[in-house]
Order: sequence, then structure tokens, then C-alpha cells
Amino acid sequence: MCGFCLFFILLGCGRGAGSAPATDPADTGGTGADCGAAESQACADVEVPGIEQFVPLGGTATGPSSPCTALRVVGAGAVNMTVEATVVVDWGAVAVTVSDPAGHELAQPGQSTVRFQLWQSGEFFVDVVPQVEGTVAQVTLSCVDGCERAFTRYPVVMMHGLGGAGVFDGVDYFFEVRDDLEARGYLVRNPSVEAFAASEDRAASWAEILQAYLDEGLGRKFILLAHSQGGLDARYLVSSLGFSDHVAVVDMVATPNHGTEVADVLSGTIESGAVDPAWVDLGSLAFASLYGLAEGEASLSAQMAFLTTENIAAFNENNPDSPDVYYASWAGLTCGSLEPTCQAERGGESVELLLEPLYLIMWAQGLDNDGMVPRYSAEWGDFQGELWADHADEIGQFEDTDNPAFDHRAFYLAEVERLAALGF
Repeated sequence: MCGFCLFFILLGCGRGAGSAPATDPADTGGTGADCGAAESQACADVEVPGIEQFVPLGGTATGPSSPCTALRVVGAGAVNMTVEATVVVDWGAVAVTVSDPAGHELAQPGQSTVRFQLWQSGEFFVDVVPQVEGTVAQVTLSCVDGCERAFTRYPVVMMHGLGGAGVFDGVDYFFEVRDDLEARGYLVRNPSVEAFAASEDRAASWAEILQAYLDEGLGRKFILLAHSQGGLDARYLVSSLGFSDHVAVVDMVATPNHGTEVADVLSGTIESGAVDPAWVDLGSLAFASLYGLAEGEASLSAQMAFLTTENIAAFNENNPDSPDVYYASWAGLTCGSLEPTCQAERGGESVELLLEPLYLIMWAQGLDNDGMVPRYSAEWGDFQGELWADHADEIGQFEDTDNPAFDHRAFYLAEVERLAALGF
């Protein structure tokens, strides 16, 4: 057992006897029919955690189901929430430990009922270790205080897209989203990696970050909530870097999962077709201006080459989805400044001026888009639908605090709540 673990012994001989403490785990304290296993041997070297069961607050788990097999009851709650674990031993004796992924001791010695306060939002563990062969116990989890606070089972890691935090002059890429979610109780991180690089390179940096979170005890798995290229980074992280055991969700907003025609046109891999050459030049200038680059800069050309439809098709072949991960996606839709009918249909949504040349490149090809990613390309996994927002609106840029067509804070809150309701 770890040094942080808390032990207490519960002894039972028939249901309801679990509150009587025992000094000798091998002493069943009874005879006759109700204590027919009184001659069972004491358990030794029980492997912990053993069998694992997730139990929502208000739920009950029963076990162990095999002789001398530990039961790990996994619960989840919010930081500063007070939780009660009630252990009833049907027969036998158990030792109980209460901890979290960081190894924190969460309770003081007790008998059949233990109350503890969570140090961080997310999972916690109640390990029920049998002391006698054939022990059976029930564990019920309930919230006692702070029950209004919100949480997910797994920490949320927000993954930025192209450009990243450095593009917006120190402003949060996901503008004020982390602060809003954490104020409600959620455990959220929003780190940064390379602004301009292929997803293979960026994913290696994400891997280092997630590994540090694992080592820190932030959680055992993560919800990856990604915007734009961040979704490709997340998919590569899972499929090619072996993180499928540590990622529960890849949730993507406006990710170019099938590439983007903007990259095709600007990189010259396909003819511009119906796109006026002047718009192509403006698109290149707009892209460079949006991300603080100079036209002709190597990072701009390399990024465009990576995001072409041809290259992303090859990327998809090499990075199949993991069956152990839940994939979801959203697409953004916007309107040109001279499209009043479109704007009326989409709550007044109009494309950001810097994005309009890029929007028109795809519009000229008959593609609904958000000014960077066409709708069809954003679809992946469990497609959730469309957002009336351009590529900047989707993350609240540029410091977009009052957008009548799209409230980005409300969106991310609702999405995290949806994932929590799914058990993540």
C-alpha cells in the first residue's frame, strides 16, 4: 500500500454488521449459518487496485466478487466538494483506503462511514481490500457539501490551433474560457505548443505536456478539447504516439479533418478555378496578417503544405481512430459581409474582415465554411452540428466579448456539461 493510504477495518457477519471494528482480520466474530465462512483463511498479498468499478455520486458498488480480490470504487467530484463513502460488510473484514490520482490522503480514520474533501476536481478512489477469503462489501458514495459545483471525471485540456497563444498578443487563445469553467469547479488546463508546425511535431510537444500532467497526478485520462489544427494534433497523439490509454475524449471544433481548400489554393497544389487571382493574393496576405507572418515566410508555406486536402488524406490513413476514445466534432459557419440573407439566417453572423478573403476562396468553390475550414472537413466521429461563428469567433477572438450570433463561453460550458453527462 502507498504511504498516503488510510486504513481502517470493517467487520461484518451478515448485512448491516459493517460498523463493528475488528482488531484481528481473520476473526470473523460469529458462528453458525450466518458466519459459515468463519474458517476461511486470511487474505495475504492482495493486489490493489484489483477490480475497478466507476460509481457516480449517489450510486453503490458491491464486491469483491472473487476471494481475496480488492475492489476499487472510482468516484468523481469537484474541488472542495465533501463526499461521504459508506462501507457495509456483508461478511468478513476489509481494509479501506481513500486517495486521489495524486496520491493525496483524503480521509481520517473511521469505521463504516468516511467523509472527505476533494483536493481537485475529477476522480478519487475508495479501495476495499478483503482481509478474509470470501469477503463481500457494499460501498455507497454521496455528496454532502459543495454539491452545486461542476466537474468532469477527467481533466479538460484545451488544445489551440494554428498560431496559438503567441498570435493574439498575450490574450488567451480560448478567450476567458478556462477562467469561466474553473469558476464553476471544472479542472481545466490550456497549455501552448509550437505556433506553426505539422501536427506530427506539435503532437510530440503535447505528449510531453500530458505526460507531465500524468506524473503530477492531475488525472489518469484527459478530455482533449481542441480547436482547428489542435484536433489533428490530438488525433496524432492518440493514434501514433500511444496515448490512447490516457485520452478519453477528442472533441474538435472546426478542425480541418479533410484538409482545407484554402491551403490547396494558397499553396498552389490545385488551380484556383473559379477564384479570382486577386482574391488568391488577398487571401495569402490576409492569412499572413492574421497570424503575424510575412508573405513568403517559410513557416507560412510549410503550414499551407501540411493542411492541403491531399496531405491530410494521407494523414488520415496513417492515423485511424482508437476504439477506446470518443471522437466528436463541430463545424463553424459564417457569412460574407455582402450576404444579408445568409446573415439573417445565421443570427447576424458576419465574417471577420481579415478572414473574408479566405472565406471567399471557399465560397467561390461552393463550400460553406467559417473563413478557414469548410463545413464538410470539420465533420469527424460523432458530429454535433454547426456553430454560427467564424474561425475567430469560435474561440472568442478578437476579444469578442459580445457576439450576438455566438456566445463562445456558453458553447464551451455546454459542451463540457455534455461530456460530463456522458460519463467523461
